[in-house]
Amino acid sequence: MIQTYKPHKYQKEFHASNARFRTFIAGRRGGKSVAGTIEALWQADQVPKIKGRPTHGWIISPTYQMLKDVNIPILLEWCPPSAIRDWNKSDNRLELINGSTITLRSGENPDRLRGVGLDWIWLDEACFMSKAVWEVIYPTLTDKNGIAWVTTTPQGYDWVYDTFYKPAISKEDGFEAWKFTTLDNPYIDKSLVEQAKKDLSDIMFKQEYLASFEKFEGLVYPDFNERRHVRETEKQITDIYFVGLDVGWNHPTAGILVKEDTNGNVFVIDEFREQYLTAKDISNQLHGLLARNGLREDNIEMFIIDPASKGTQQTSGQSMMFQLQEEGWGFVPGNNDVMAGINRVTRMFRDDKLFVSKRCSMLRDELNNYHWRKWNEEKDSSRAEPFKLGEDLADTLRYVIHSRPDYFEHPKVNMYGLLEQEEEEGEVDINDTIDDMMSGDSII
Repeated sequence: MIQTYKPHKYQKEFHASNARFRTFIAGRRGGKSVAGTIEALWQADQVPKIKGRPTHGWIISPTYQMLKDVNIPILLEWCPPSAIRDWNKSDNRLELINGSTITLRSGENPDRLRGVGLDWIWLDEACFMSKAVWEVIYPTLTDKNGIAWVTTTPQGYDWVYDTFYKPAISKEDGFEAWKFTTLDNPYIDKSLVEQAKKDLSDIMFKQEYLASFEKFEGLVYPDFNERRHVRETEKQITDIYFVGLDVGWNHPTAGILVKEDTNGNVFVIDEFREQYLTAKDISNQLHGLLARNGLREDNIEMFIIDPASKGTQQTSGQSMMFQLQEEGWGFVPGNNDVMAGINRVTRMFRDDKLFVSKRCSMLRDELNNYHWRKWNEEKDSSRAEPFKLGEDLADTLRYVIHSRPDYFEHPKVNMYGLLEQEEEEGEVDINDTIDDMMSGDSII
């Protein structure tokens, strides 16, 4: 079935522009990749009729995986099969029957992008590439006075802002830019945007959906409020437990004990943070953490550790995770997607589903002071990142919250308040007790 492209207002303006360097900035699902694909096909199919010769262009994506998952499927979806002479899968090169070619490349290794003269270049999600990609590829446009366009979601005031967007808003010749939000796409489901607003921190929502250039400054967790989120909890027989660990040396090792109740409320109930701990020392700290709270190792649902602990230590020749496993601890690497983890913790604080015990004073201090790295205007590419000092327990909390599945089967109790598994194992049989009472053999 032949698809019909129905561009929205900003896509129409983008396609109609004659600027040599165009910048198309939008929030997620704003139609960036589709617009970029249609423009590439126009350059390959229609421009040759004007120039009287085939054109050759490149689509560049931040990673090969993104090429495979996004750019190649969209290109082949929108390109009419009747226009294709050959699709070279090994070289990611599409040749049309008019002789024009579209080649897809990854920006992971900029030096591999050196090549022959091109008529056009499209950088998709350009903010996720290094400036070196543009510096290497730009000269390939010189011979043919080629054009370039970038489509992206903002990532702070980076090289894309300086190289493409700022000249456009300054009205420099040859530059033009469009910036719009996800909601400006008339084909988007607005309920998805409302859900994202609940799920993301304010600054991330502005960047990802409002297409705003943001300076990540201030507290990472402004939604943490001690009056709302410092709360004690009673131990229940249906609770499940997690242990999180962030290993360090000069940088302290931090551990937390976390419990979840049957309503999905998560409580950090104990902590430790100390420098210069060996694997044996950490093991002792973990034993103490459990003992203080009347727990055993088999009471813990998951042991989650900083994935960096898988790296081999120079002194021991073994990873800290392996050494702890040898000590009998069943740690698994946590998810270290920083921004996604911060968003998930933020959502739980915002929904009043995450709480911290009064005894966890060190974690509370970290949450009250954990902030984004001060913006550096001199940096070539300033990515948003938290300030890496005094965040050990906060990082450990993020590993646990972002790595644990959304749902666990909690232990069940019967009508007598006893664990069903205990009854099944024969530890307590209420029927035997009733029989004893009825027979007069009861000791009561």
